[in-house]
Amino acid sequence: MYAACFSIAGWAGPQLYIFSGETLMEITDKFNDVQDISCLAMMAQSMGAEDPGTIDRLDHYMGRYQNGNIQTKDLEDFDVKLSVGEMKCLKLFKGKDAMAQLVKEYPDAIVK
Repeated sequence: MYAACFSIAGWAGPQLYIFSGETLMEITDKFNDVQDISCLAMMAQSMGAEDPGTIDRLDHYMGRYQNGNIQTKDLEDFDVKLSVGEMKCLKLFKGKDAMAQLVKEYPDAIVK
């Protein structure tokens, strides 16, 4: 069991989400349901004002996601700041009590 807490900030302000799953891909799927990462990347690229390094990191992450090859480090290091929004993985836990740990640490987060 994995659980991760993400901060997602956009026009509505920052929100915290806790996602859980048996695999890292399940967590990433749930995260992508809340914040369509590929759509965000396309919006950022079309605006043309983004740091190319940030776009490259986001594209690399999306490639790993689309290939079903998300690793622990991919989530732990996920920190993207774009003009259209910011997303960051605050914590990632593994184990049977992973969800409980995150809910305790982030009681105001939305659990998905």
